[in-house]
Amino acid sequence: MIEGKMRNTCEDIADNDGLGLEIEVIDESAAVVFDKGCVRAVRNAAKELGLSHRDIHSGAAHDACNIALLAPTGMIFVPCENGISHNEKENAKPEDLTNGADVLLQAMVKWANWWT
Repeated sequence: MIEGKMRNTCEDIADNDGLGLEIEVIDESAAVVFDKGCVRAVRNAAKELGLSHRDIHSGAAHDACNIALLAPTGMIFVPCENGISHNEKENAKPEDLTNGADVLLQAMVKWANWWT
């Protein structure tokens, strides 16, 4: 889906500028779907803490993608300066990191209580 949109956009730009275009896929992997219960626990924890939140899809190959093959898994992202993440220029405010840790704690407590 996104690859098709990207190809179409690149082809349109190349056509408009009279350029040739060649795209070679050098790596491809299937999407990993995280556990709905984990995702719900994270979402609810953020809501209960009064933090802004939204569900997102990440294309980064996080360790969590491998763990998700073995155990229920979810992820928490925190805001980074200028939206730069997974880069040496990544910079998050201490209060955003604290909020992320609070979301993790609350989600884990709720998850643990759900199983007991």
